Amino acid sequence: MSGSTRRDALGLAGGVAALAAAGRLPLLGAGLPVGLSPVQGFLRRHAPPGQASRGSSREYAVLRWRKTEPRSGETTNEEIGRLELHAERQADPVVVNVIQTTRYSRPRNRLEAEIICSPDPLLSLRSWKLVSAVDEREDGRYVVSGRRDGDKVRIEDGMSERVFDVAGPLVSQWTLALAIGAGPPQPTRFGLLEDLLLYKPDQRLLAEATVDVPVLDGSHRLGCWSQRGPAVLPVHYFADASGRTQLVTQGILAWALAESS
Repeated sequence: MSGSTRRDALGLAGGVAALAAAGRLPLLGAGLPVGLSPVQGFLRRHAPPGQASRGSSREYAVLRWRKTEPRSGETTNEEIGRLELHAERQADPVVVNVIQTTRYSRPRNRLEAEIICSPDPLLSLRSWKLVSAVDEREDGRYVVSGRRDGDKVRIEDGMSERVFDVAGPLVSQWTLALAIGAGPPQPTRFGLLEDLLLYKPDQRLLAEATVDVPVLDGSHRLGCWSQRGPAVLPVHYFADASGRTQLVTQGILAWALAESS
């Protein structure tokens, strides 16, 4: 999830975010776990992609919770953007390309990244380059690159360089969504480099109960994992038996798989 996106969203729905921060978003539908309640209405109108293979390319709808019908628990979820992930897994290293576009009002924000990862279960970060741009803003372009050297990370943007210590595996929110679909990654403790910029250490990945998710074409059984740690709202990942992460939810934001190829 994008840090800047989340800050904007929290400004619009602070009360819901406060519940999410405590890990206590209400159960809005019978039998739905807390990670799915903010997208209950979307799920009832959505059928997951039918392709059986994991695929190397995935496209997610970026959703924002708008409101909930108190009696039925039906949610209204607005699509505010798209996230495209493409992974080249044939060799060492693994190369992940990211395109994320989001819009709350005007203008639209676009992120593009190329991430070089180790071919381990967590797709640990080695190096990366991120380009951020804002539509209709000539001064809205920002380019930053980084790399991990042993226990240090170096990030530079042409104006300054940051160097800081890291411990254990290092992941991004985008690569972690790809890694989890393949099964419970090991180790289950890692550091998160959110938006390839902000380091959040001591994250934990916990296996949750398998859940039957009601969707437009029936019910789909999905494995569930939750991520918890300092300075991060709880994140829930839901993956199918084919190794595709179908849903990622965090507070009032979600990614829902739209295409896999």
